Amino acid sequence: MRIKTYLEEKLNLTVENRLLKFAITVLGIALIVNVFVTWGLVVRTRTIVVPPVVNTRFELSGAKLSDEYVKMMVRYIVSIGLNYTPSSARANFEELLGIYDPSTYEEKKREFYELAEIVETTKVTNIFFIHRMSIDENKRQIEIQGMRKQLANGQKIKEGQETYLIEYSNNNGRFAIVHITQKQQ
Repeated sequence: MRIKTYLEEKLNLTVENRLLKFAITVLGIALIVNVFVTWGLVVRTRTIVVPPVVNTRFELSGAKLSDEYVKMMVRYIVSIGLNYTPSSARANFEELLGIYDPSTYEEKKREFYELAEIVETTKVTNIFFIHRMSIDENKRQIEIQGMRKQLANGQKIKEGQETYLIEYSNNNGRFAIVHITQKQQ
């Protein structure tokens, strides 16, 4: 870009320099505005998921999981973690490990492999029916009450009401189990 407004070259260069400084300043301000607008959009972004097997709509955002999504995940966790047979236990526990928080994964992997070995050798079948669940979003805990039946070689070993606590985390909209503990009656 060459400006030929003045006869003296030095004055022409000064005008060019001012124009270039102004253009760089405008571009810098536009870049800063763009950063803030993009950041605001990322914070407000949410994902709405409606898979074919789900009959309700649920929302996931960076900081909040909808109650419908948490309930669906609890039903899924109970179906693979508390309902098993000797032939399905190992596969169920492998699938359940995929939902665990990375910080507790290794510890739970060892525990589930040991439990799968016990289930396969003693031929234990476990069934759990959910009666009630309550979600405490502030503590990130879910309390599940239900009926548990345990059978070994077709004979009933144990039957009764049990309560479980699931502590979960939200890793950018991804539900992850931190701990599952059985609550004493």
